[in-house]
Amino acid sequence: MIEREAAVRTVEEQLESDYQQWRAVSTDAVRMAVVHVEEHELVWIVSWQSEQFARTRNS
Repeated sequence: MIEREAAVRTVEEQLESDYQQWRAVSTDAVRMAVVHVEEHELVWIVSWQSEQFARTRNS
């Protein structure tokens, strides 16, 4: 299994790539952030949420 930091970095890179693609076609693009990482038998489960919600917990 890869290291935790590598898993998080991979997800963060994909979230940034997705954000840039969404931003190119829509003004409603929302930046996402990793909010939880859990080790499972063979993988890391990496959860994300919008940065605004992660910061404020206000939907």
